[in-house]
Amino acid sequence: MTKTDKKSFSGLAQYIMLVGIVGTLLYIFNSYESQGAAEFLKQFLSTENLGLRFRALVLFTPLITVAIAYLVNEREKYLHKVMVSEEVLKNKNMELIAFNERLSALRSIDMAISTSIDLQATLKILIDKIVSQLKVDAVDLLLLSPDTNMLVYSAGKGFLSDKAEKTRMRVGVGLAGKVAQSKERISIPDLNIYLSDPANADYIIVAGSHLLVDEKFRSYFAFPLVSHSRFLGVIEILNRTVLEPSDEWFDFLETFAAQAAIAIDKASLFSDLQESNIELVRAYDTTIAGWARALDYRDKETEGHSRRVTDMTGVLAEEMGISGEELLHIKRGALLHDIGKMGVPDRILLKQGSLNHEERAVIERHPDISYNLLSPITFLRPAIDIPYCHHEKWDGSGYPRGLEGEDIPLGARIFAIVDVWDALRSDRPYRKAWSREKSLEHIQSLAGSHFDPEVLERFIQHLDSHADV
Repeated sequence: MTKTDKKSFSGLAQYIMLVGIVGTLLYIFNSYESQGAAEFLKQFLSTENLGLRFRALVLFTPLITVAIAYLVNEREKYLHKVMVSEEVLKNKNMELIAFNERLSALRSIDMAISTSIDLQATLKILIDKIVSQLKVDAVDLLLLSPDTNMLVYSAGKGFLSDKAEKTRMRVGVGLAGKVAQSKERISIPDLNIYLSDPANADYIIVAGSHLLVDEKFRSYFAFPLVSHSRFLGVIEILNRTVLEPSDEWFDFLETFAAQAAIAIDKASLFSDLQESNIELVRAYDTTIAGWARALDYRDKETEGHSRRVTDMTGVLAEEMGISGEELLHIKRGALLHDIGKMGVPDRILLKQGSLNHEERAVIERHPDISYNLLSPITFLRPAIDIPYCHHEKWDGSGYPRGLEGEDIPLGARIFAIVDVWDALRSDRPYRKAWSREKSLEHIQSLAGSHFDPEVLERFIQHLDSHADV
């Protein structure tokens, strides 16, 4: 029933209702006037006046009919409003659920960006969220290589072959290259229509090959990835059916693109920082090696000693389960073990004969000098154990502090054995190098007094497996 029909019906119903009401009221009024109220009701309800009641019923029928029709019509209108309201509510609920899901997706990406330094892991989360939230078939990220000015595949999902992973595309070539050149997004709901224009034939290249043909994609969208005005790459979204997204869809994708740019920029900064740190560490280590060589050159008797004991200490420490930063600090400490001798005068350090009591006291100060030289240098502070403690002895009779047993740092306990072994096995102006057997017998005799017995046992095991040491 149309609105016009409903309006006509309503007017007719009102007219019939009015006629019925007027007729009925006139009948009642006339009977009431002529007979009085009591007599009228008595006659109306008596069995002899069935006809009278029938006539009244006939007179009231139009009124009842119209009333029923009116109520039915009102009920239909009410039900229609309820159905419309339920549909609106259902749509609003669906929109709210979708919004909450997308908000949750954005939160998880933010969390990945803020807590992870693994770019590939972060990009995988981001791509998974794009595919699931935007209901698309494939997504990939092409990052700009500053050295070659090429777009290179970094991450992706949803492709049938591995061609996308081999992408290397020049800026200005293909759809992604066009985005890289213009720094503006591309939206192509139907690629068949787009490519039917000869002017667009060159842009069939997507992700470095004819993936539009191979993968049978129908829709293509691409956004530039920009952070702090710096172009980083392109994010491509592809679908195998025609897709005509809403403004909300584009807004959400733009947010994803912004988050991807932040993640890439953060990873780039971290990579640059790592590279700078590596270069700085190399510079420090080169300086340390230079100091060690300078000491060896100063004392020709020990030339090459620093490098040999550093290598052997590192190997033994690694065999004992030491790794990572701790191993690195042990190697640096071994290389700098005698750095404190820079403060010992040549007349004492290079003296050919035996040292007197005063001279011995001066040379025994070199661990303290090592500590004073290295402790202000934050980078070398963790490596200070060996330069400071390698003359301590297991029984507490060493110097400079008289440390005993496990109070002596493990690195220094390892190095003490290696240092004595290398000295015994090396030529000196006043003696020839000791034999392997004699040297081994000597260091074994010092177990429990000079050396940590357990570390010495591990050292001997090392010697057994390295006959050339």
